[in-house]
Amino acid sequence: MKDTFNLGWFKYTDETKMEIFMALKALVVTWALFSFFDSRSLFEYHLDAVHAEFNERLNQALAPFGAPPKTMPFEATIFVFGACAAVLSFAIVRVQIRFAYFLYVFTTSKDYDDTVERDDGPQEIAAKRLNRIVKGLLYANFLLPLLLVTLFLNPLSKSLLVPNMLSDGGFQVLKSSLVIVASVARTVTFRRELQHQFNESYLMVQRLMIDKNVRIFKYVQYRMQENF
Repeated sequence: MKDTFNLGWFKYTDETKMEIFMALKALVVTWALFSFFDSRSLFEYHLDAVHAEFNERLNQALAPFGAPPKTMPFEATIFVFGACAAVLSFAIVRVQIRFAYFLYVFTTSKDYDDTVERDDGPQEIAAKRLNRIVKGLLYANFLLPLLLVTLFLNPLSKSLLVPNMLSDGGFQVLKSSLVIVASVARTVTFRRELQHQFNESYLMVQRLMIDKNVRIFKYVQYRMQENF
């Protein structure tokens, strides 16, 4: 659909532009990070060892074809890391945009108000308490990724906590526990978030059915006729 409607530069939607931008940013940041900083000062592994293992596995894969042993440049390993970061960023941007929209609607709409009034019945009070719990989980889902990234950066976490407050093993347990907590919090709110997206899509289809002169409706109608 990107070439059907004029959506600005390159005829891409704003979400697609943001996906491309964040993917390029992840590639550049990863490249600069591993090019100008020692990986051991930031993470719990050394990129030189990863590069040596990468070369070894590559030569093992090429040996059955009779290819001579090769030594890949160090930049190739950095590019692999950067490409993985770019693909991951591209994949999660749209999901995060929709989650941010759901968080905004759920925390600002009067339909999800959690203020208990005097004339509220037991069912309304229970529903508002549930909304308050869900809002808390949504805020946690919004902030936990930042905390996770902080814990996996040694200068911001391990160097401050180990060994003054935690042992090395205790720090590993803390990181693993936080990953589990973040996954559980995301799972608990995922059903409600998915239902919200379905409701939004249903209302959009309703509006298109009412105003059949909308260009996107004509496009969908044309594609349906073309396929069926």
